[in-house]
Amino acid sequence: MFTIDLDIGSTCTDGFFTDGQGFRLSKVLTTPHDLAECTINCIAAGASQFGLELKDFLHETAVCRLSSTLGTNLVVQHTGTRLGLLVTGGHEQDLYGAIPRAPILDLFVPSAMVLGLSEEVDNDGRVRQAPDRDEVLNRVRALLELGARMVVVSLRNAWRDPANEHLVRSFVHERYPVQYLRSVPIQIGSEIVHAADDHARTNSAVLNAYIHPPMARSLYRIEDRLRDHGYNRPLLVVHAHGGSGRIAKTVALHTLSSGPASAVRGASELCKLFGIPRALTIDMGGTSLDAAVIKDHSYRLERHPELNGVRLAIPMVAVDSIAAGGSTIARVSGGRITVGPQSAGIAPGPACYGRGGTEPTIADVNLVLGYIDPEYFLGGALKLDRSRAERALQRHIASPLKLEVAAAASAIRDEVTAIMSESLRRLLKQSGDRPESFTMLVLGGSGALHACAIAERIGIYSMLAFPYSSVFSAFGASTTDVQHSYSHTMIISPQSGDRVSIARELESLLQQARRDMEGEGFSQDRISLSLHALVTDLAAEPITVAHYPNAEVSGLRLSDDLHTHLKHLTSSASITVEINIAASASVPHWVPSGSPVGQGHKAIEPRLKSKRMVYWNARESHPTPIFDHASLMPGVIVEGPAIVESPITNYVIAPNWRFTVDARNNFVFERKRN
Repeated sequence: MFTIDLDIGSTCTDGFFTDGQGFRLSKVLTTPHDLAECTINCIAAGASQFGLELKDFLHETAVCRLSSTLGTNLVVQHTGTRLGLLVTGGHEQDLYGAIPRAPILDLFVPSAMVLGLSEEVDNDGRVRQAPDRDEVLNRVRALLELGARMVVVSLRNAWRDPANEHLVRSFVHERYPVQYLRSVPIQIGSEIVHAADDHARTNSAVLNAYIHPPMARSLYRIEDRLRDHGYNRPLLVVHAHGGSGRIAKTVALHTLSSGPASAVRGASELCKLFGIPRALTIDMGGTSLDAAVIKDHSYRLERHPELNGVRLAIPMVAVDSIAAGGSTIARVSGGRITVGPQSAGIAPGPACYGRGGTEPTIADVNLVLGYIDPEYFLGGALKLDRSRAERALQRHIASPLKLEVAAAASAIRDEVTAIMSESLRRLLKQSGDRPESFTMLVLGGSGALHACAIAERIGIYSMLAFPYSSVFSAFGASTTDVQHSYSHTMIISPQSGDRVSIARELESLLQQARRDMEGEGFSQDRISLSLHALVTDLAAEPITVAHYPNAEVSGLRLSDDLHTHLKHLTSSASITVEINIAASASVPHWVPSGSPVGQGHKAIEPRLKSKRMVYWNARESHPTPIFDHASLMPGVIVEGPAIVESPITNYVIAPNWRFTVDARNNFVFERKRN
């Protein structure tokens, strides 16, 4: 049986395919108008490498997992659903936040479409005033007249008692039944995220509703196309916390940044396997460079990440995103070169793609400087137009700055290297360790084109790339198991807490976990559980209370274990605790085999493919050896300057660098020390 793991990016769609033994890769251009098309194209390319037709390949596939930038693109491009928001009266502008005007207003929900309700749940969780039915329906009618396609309800202190939110929804469903065309989709904040931070919970509910409808349409369309071609299992969607689940069991908000998150998860698994104590990941694709620090095989989860200045209440893998990718646009502003954050994407794309793009991008720069062969991009599937790239550089950069085209291209490359390096230097400084103690993991379709230049700037001497680095988010997806996470915030007295009421809440979460995992197709004996607790006043990271090998554990057992741990942590009369239950079940994924990294073979002279003129500085080009990726084997050593070409990426080996193929066919870059 095969496994399929996919990552739909803004520029390319990547595939990582295995048959339980070896693996195959594919990379195709993303089709923004219909993501199902690039999905099928990517899988068909993978199937052909196993000598199979698409239908036969899908019929023999055990699992298909997908990460994507779909949600992120909806947020960045502001193309989500038009929303209305109902809040507790008096908080229409601050949305329970610390500043008078919430950043999310007029960004993801128009301020004119935020209306207040007369209702109250006090700080002890008692309902002081229930919402009035007529007021609720009048407010909803007003939102519909303003063009709302979905209504979000997020009321103050709903985490203590969500009764008022539920009542609002019942009023709306009574007036606008779901079977009517005029029905009103409604989401309530306490069901999206159960967190004590009213402001972050409201932001999370709004953002979830903003991306939910277009994401659901697109993902179900992909799943339908897969079924049409013979796949008879659920499509799994990767979540930003590091697990995956079928579409019907996935909250849209949890898919944000799932591609970068799966790459970091995959990198941490390889660090563990290869014994790498400190790693800096750089994952550079078409629109951004995503970076993360991994120490002792662990990555950091952000409990309250920010997106466009909007504070959220869901955990996400901590990733720094820098607006620097192959499609990032370079311009002249104030007599100097600026790079990003604007991107040409795939439509119209870089000038060299010949699809209507006229502004110079990083891809155009790398083509003009000789790092890319115009006849071999994506293995020759897309012929690049060097003359268009040169014209774009001449018009927008070289002429205004009175430079030669090659000098302009070199200046752009230097500028984007400086931008990336400065951000990475700050990230490493936060870790508290010296840069030279890190191994840089070179990931993404564009990462290996820039890695040497970045490493020299930030003081790193060793780098590692993998045979599947260019589709690494897809590889990272292959490391995920089916996992669902359930959180509930409550006030607990560690010394004299009511274990029965706590057990009741935990039993409710357990029942939901069991239902969802059974809906995923897993029996109880295949489900493992873990209990975590975050004491908001004591720590920024949750503690692991206990792991349970199966789902037969009771809420009372969880309550006792939680109570024991909290007694050791604090003697406070009462504390606010965010409780999390994670349910997971293993699904097939591939694990690299072979000798450890660094245990190579005797030195082998590589076979030369060709030579090409490459600019290693702004002044002149030099004939540079080009090697074919497919001809490399363990023991091969390449001295820079040189370029290793594959159908889906190029490995640029700068002067003063050595490139070695180790026993696992990983690529080891080492900078020579003076």
